[in-house]
Amino acid sequence: MGDTPNSSDAPSGETDPGASPEGAEVPSEPGGATPDAGSGLKQKAAKGALWVFGAFALGQVVRLGSNLILSRLLFPGAFGIMRTLNVVVGIVAMLSDAGLRGSIIYHQRGDEPDFYNTAWTLQCLRGLAVAIVVSALAYPLAEFYNQPELVFLLPAVALSLGVRGLQSTAIFTLSRQVKPKPAAVLELVIRVVAVVVMIGLAFVWESVWVLALGMILTNVGLGLGTHLLIRGYRNRWRWDKEAVRAQLNFGKWVFLSSALAALLGQGGSAVVAKLLTDSMLGIYSIALLLAEAVTQAMQTVSTKVLQPLYARFVKGDRKRLRGRMFKVRGALLLIGLPPLWVLGIFGQEIVDLLFDDRYVQAGWMLRVLSIGSVGMLVIGTAEMVFVAAGDSRAQLQHKSAGATLFVASMAVGYALGEFPGVLFGMSLGRLIGYLPMAFLLRQRDAWLPRLDGLAFAASACVLGAGFVLHPMEIP
Repeated sequence: MGDTPNSSDAPSGETDPGASPEGAEVPSEPGGATPDAGSGLKQKAAKGALWVFGAFALGQVVRLGSNLILSRLLFPGAFGIMRTLNVVVGIVAMLSDAGLRGSIIYHQRGDEPDFYNTAWTLQCLRGLAVAIVVSALAYPLAEFYNQPELVFLLPAVALSLGVRGLQSTAIFTLSRQVKPKPAAVLELVIRVVAVVVMIGLAFVWESVWVLALGMILTNVGLGLGTHLLIRGYRNRWRWDKEAVRAQLNFGKWVFLSSALAALLGQGGSAVVAKLLTDSMLGIYSIALLLAEAVTQAMQTVSTKVLQPLYARFVKGDRKRLRGRMFKVRGALLLIGLPPLWVLGIFGQEIVDLLFDDRYVQAGWMLRVLSIGSVGMLVIGTAEMVFVAAGDSRAQLQHKSAGATLFVASMAVGYALGEFPGVLFGMSLGRLIGYLPMAFLLRQRDAWLPRLDGLAFAASACVLGAGFVLHPMEIP
């Protein structure tokens, strides 16, 4: 669908490995209870994770179902143009990330109206800036990618991004309280409505604008609907100088981290969009949709549930933290890895079953991309420790090293095999991006080598056997 890619609002502050972000404290339970005061927090986190994962899973089912229908009603090139549009919007949004979500979740003043209203004001200004930049890029990018439709599509989507910038900070307050259910339900409802509208229009209008309108409806729905999440919670224009200083200081490293995250998350697609025709790019977007469905679900849980949960334990006993991390991450890997193995072995059959003959080449692409998704899954469930600790330096080092390895792998892949080589390079880059993260985690006594080693070893055995017994055919 046309959702705007999620950015990681990583908080920043003190760089001491065990410290919380500057000016922040670990929120306590209502009534003055501490994070270690029983099983209430664990139950809340487990329930929250279930809601987030359940809503996201249903959303992915809706998204996949809509793409199955729309792929038959629209032409492949429409998905290719939307892939380019999503890449542009995603990169611009992440390059303007100021860590406002993190500041509300972790700062000791996060529950004060002056503080979150100031964050909302900054967010509105950021939304306006993103809308202006995306609109300004429309013509040059349309020329660069030889996609004239972008001249009008990008400004239209940019306007909806401005509306999305008005979304209520209630969504961040609920995350601070480890209560993701209302936001998860709202996002699912908005997604379903957008899908219904897109499918209805596709029957009478064979245009890329059908997909763009889905993205526009989603942005507008989130921008306005979030104001209904908490009764009596109202955002107003506010400019508290102390809050501004704290929030900008809180997110001082987020810009660089997000820029590198944009390179890792969208850089590959930006390169691929230049190499392929609109039709082939649309086929690639279908493969990418399937390959990243699992990792996006795990990332959503990590960001909305594990991140604030880790923050509550990061000041406590490290041994206990490792034990909890092992259990939670182990459960997520146990859930996420088997589907990736299935995609990596039977990707061609899955594509042949779900899509028509125009998308047949998405099969081998899916098998290659699924290899890299294993690395994304392992990394995504572990890197939140840096964010939760407010360890902005480690987060930046991790992203910098990962981005360097990713770009180098893509370059080598292109030199050896052009487009297929780029895909293999992307997957390799996402796998070896684990190495610098593991080094940094080890320094902070948060590395789980047995768990991660088992995940990689099992994936190598299963996928390796699959590639031997069921060879991949690249046209």
